[in-house]
Amino acid sequence: MKRNIFLLFFLLSIILNGNSQNYNLPLDSTGNVVFREVVNCNISKNTLYPNAQEWIAKTFGDYKKVIQFEDEANGKLILKGTCDVKHFVEAHIAGMHIINRESIQFTLTIECKENKYRYTMDNIVVILKNDGQNFESSIFKRINNVKSSQDRIESLSQELVNFKKLDTSSLKRKQLKEHQNNITKIEQRIKSMLSGINSNTDFINSELEAINSIIPSLKNAMSKIDNF
Repeated sequence: MKRNIFLLFFLLSIILNGNSQNYNLPLDSTGNVVFREVVNCNISKNTLYPNAQEWIAKTFGDYKKVIQFEDEANGKLILKGTCDVKHFVEAHIAGMHIINRESIQFTLTIECKENKYRYTMDNIVVILKNDGQNFESSIFKRINNVKSSQDRIESLSQELVNFKKLDTSSLKRKQLKEHQNNITKIEQRIKSMLSGINSNTDFINSELEAINSIIPSLKNAMSKIDNF
C-alpha cells in the first residue's frame, strides 16, 4: 500500500511539475501583457518607415485592411493584426465533428526615428473559434485554469491517499464497495483534470509561439538596407 501511494505521488509530481511553467509575460502597470522595445540601428528614419510598411503588407496581406493609423512625417504606424495558433483540438460529440481553434489579435505600434525604432505590441486577445462561433478570451484564462487544476489535483491526491490508508478489514461488503467506488471516482477526476491541464498547456505554448513569431519577423524586416 505504501509503495502504491509513493508511486502515485511520484507520478503526479512528474506530471504537475512538467506542466508548471513560469511564463514570465511582460506586464504593464495595469497587468496587461505588453511587448515593447527600443531597437537601436544604423538605419535612417526614411528607410525604417518603408521597411515597416513593406513588412506589414507581406505579413498580413492587405495593408489597408490592417492599418489603423499612419503618419509618415513622424514615422508612426499602428496596425491591428491577427495570427493563427497552430494547436487545435478535434472532438466527436453526439455525432458532430467539432474543431476548436484559436487565433491571436493584437495592436502593434511602430515608431521610427533616426537610427532607432520602437515597437509596442499590446491589446492582445485570444479568439476562441468553436463550431463557427468566435469568443474573446485571454491567455491568462488558460494559465489560471492550469494553476487552479493543479491546486485541486493536490487536494484530491491527499484525499486519495487518506482513502487508501484506511483500514478496510472491518468493512462489510457494501461498505467496501462504496469505499472502492470513492477511490475510483477520485482517480477518474484526477485523470480528467490532468487531461485538461495538458490540453490547456498545449494551447498556451502555441499561443505564445504565435505571439513570439511576430517580433523576430519585424526585426528582420526593419534591419534591411536596400541599396538597389
